[in-house]
Amino acid sequence: MKRLGTVLLIGALGCGPPTGSSQSGVPRVSRPPAGAGASAEETRREVRESANADRAVEQQKREEYQRQFQAQMDKLNEEIKDLGERAAKAGADARVRLDKQVAELKERQAELQKRWDSFKASAPDAWEEMKGGLDRAYDELRRSFDRAAGEFKKDRTP
Repeated sequence: MKRLGTVLLIGALGCGPPTGSSQSGVPRVSRPPAGAGASAEETRREVRESANADRAVEQQKREEYQRQFQAQMDKLNEEIKDLGERAAKAGADARVRLDKQVAELKERQAELQKRWDSFKASAPDAWEEMKGGLDRAYDELRRSFDRAAGEFKKDRTP
């Protein structure tokens, strides 16, 4: 009887077998609650929706970058064309030097256009990697143009 009282006391204090175990010491296999399968499917659906939303955001970023870059390219192409036309009207010495610079600009412009075409044809997930090289090539072309335009202005001022 004393032993039964001790067992009852231990059970009452919560010192019985560990949760998840049976009296025999064999772990119990807990069953998922009813509707848990639907919850897992719902979680998978939410993950897919989140991934799709992320892809949509990335696509929007890429499209915005393309619009901005194309606008920059169009403006610079126009400026290079204008510089070429002004160089054709310059004096003989200046024209030779400026024609050479404009030819170099057009060469770099063609290289940048190839990169740009490659960028536009790239996989959606590769654009971030390509963007840096494209921006550097554009910046280099812009600096070259600015130097040539600066020399043209210098030749035009008395």
